[in-house]
Order: sequence, then C-alpha cells, then structure tokens
Amino acid sequence: MMGERWTYLSLGANQGDRGGQLATALDALRSWPAVGQLETSGVYETAAVECGPQPDYWNLCLRAVIEVHPEKLLAWTQDLESRAGRAPNSHRAPRELDIDLLVHRQCRRSSELLTLPHSRMEDRRFVLEPLRDLDPQLRLPSGVPVEERLRSPEVARQRLRRLGDVDLLWALAGKGEA
Repeated sequence: MMGERWTYLSLGANQGDRGGQLATALDALRSWPAVGQLETSGVYETAAVECGPQPDYWNLCLRAVIEVHPEKLLAWTQDLESRAGRAPNSHRAPRELDIDLLVHRQCRRSSELLTLPHSRMEDRRFVLEPLRDLDPQLRLPSGVPVEERLRSPEVARQRLRRLGDVDLLWALAGKGEA
C-alpha cells in the first residue's frame, strides 16, 4: 500500500526551461535535511489537464522518506514553486513549477490548506504512469492496483509520452548526470 513509509510527490512544469526547473527542484529536495532516501520516476510529457489550451507539461513523480509534518512539507514545496517563478493563486494557469503532495506516509488530511491523499491523483495518467515506474505493484490509496487504474478508459485515453529517465533533466539543463 502507498505511504507506509514513503511520501509521494508529483512535479510538473510547462513554462520556461521545463527540464531545468524540474532538475533544480529535485536538487533542492535532495539537499533538504528532512529528506532521506529518494527515488524518481521517468519524465513524461503531457497535455495540461482541466485548464484550457496551454503548453504541454513535463511531469515526474518521486517517493522519498521525509520526516516532517505534511503542512511543513507543503509550505516548503510552495516556497520552491515561488522561487521558480510561480505566482500566488495561479491555480490552472501555466506554471514554471508545480509540486503536488500526493501521499505522506499514512497521513490523512482534509482541510482548506491540504487534502491527503491528493483528491485527484487516481484520475490522472500523468501521476499514475510515473507511480508505476516507482513500483509496478503499487496499490493506490483506494486499494486499487496502479496497473488496473491505468487500464480504466477515463485514464487510458489521456495523452502522455515518456521522454526518458530523470537523467534527461540534468543533461538538458547542462548539469551533467544526477
């Protein structure tokens, strides 16, 4: 089951240097003292969802052992988004960086600030495909296997293209290998 010890995040960008923004965010996450073991999915190109015509996103997911309360993690990821150039209240607008907290261990929250597990994660192919990269046997918070959810018609029809492994980000950003 998801989240027994892991925190899962989804990262995306559809403005500016998408690869560079994602690489910078991953570097920042890796350097944060509260982050232990960290694993990344491949990188995917996807259409923007629920927000009208926009440039395509580059997306990936990660799982990590993160030892902080979810509200502190949310504040920290929002700070990363802000430093990347994301404007406050830019919901559904193009973004230099978008970080969604999907699952934080076994934590459940439902507030104006934070909902855990993420309320729409099981409906989004750009989340599910990268999660399958991390663990093909993964069971989602609903208990449904990720592989089964990916076969559902409403998810399977969403456009998505795998660009490559996460090392692609550093190569495109001129940073060398991760």
